[in-house]
Amino acid sequence: MSDSISILLARHGETYWNTTQRLQGHLDSQLTVKGQNQAKKLAQTFANYGVKTVLSSTLPRALNTAKVYANNRVIPLITDPRLMERHFGVWQGQTMASLKQQKSYHEVFYQFSSTAPPEGESALVAARRFRQALAQHIMSLRSDLNISKAVLPPIGVVSHGEVLRCFLASIDSRWQQANKNASELFVNGGVTALNFNRQTQEFSLC
Repeated sequence: MSDSISILLARHGETYWNTTQRLQGHLDSQLTVKGQNQAKKLAQTFANYGVKTVLSSTLPRALNTAKVYANNRVIPLITDPRLMERHFGVWQGQTMASLKQQKSYHEVFYQFSSTAPPEGESALVAARRFRQALAQHIMSLRSDLNISKAVLPPIGVVSHGEVLRCFLASIDSRWQQANKNASELFVNGGVTALNFNRQTQEFSLC
């Protein structure tokens, strides 16, 4: 019996707001042509790994990225709002340049703490709900497919840069004092691989 499951975490394709460095959070903007091409390249990466199930944020930029692979392969595409981007409250819709004057700017975007933007989520809260959703779906897939004694194929997850940064900081302390923000850490359409242990229900980076 294999206790380890491979997870491929991916950031959605480039959006129009990405090109102007405007903070999206729970707001949304459409994929650019470049973003659509990144979604196609991500689909090929998922295919190379043999991904049979895709989990996605419910935000259109992530969902449309995920659909490029899932619809073409006719495989399960499971959406969950807990996989959405971190909520940035009143900062959403503003440019990153305009936010640099905020006192908590560096702590919000570069550290892993309980500090939240006004009316928004802290890194700790965002990481917790993302982690709970991911673990829950993985364990449910094992039960639904009745493969407790077999190897579960790799799972693809399409989400967002900042919530991925928060989640990875929650499982690996090296990510807790990053010298780069989420956009610098996660390229659009890029993949980060990790493992999930079904016995301990713990995540670890590959």
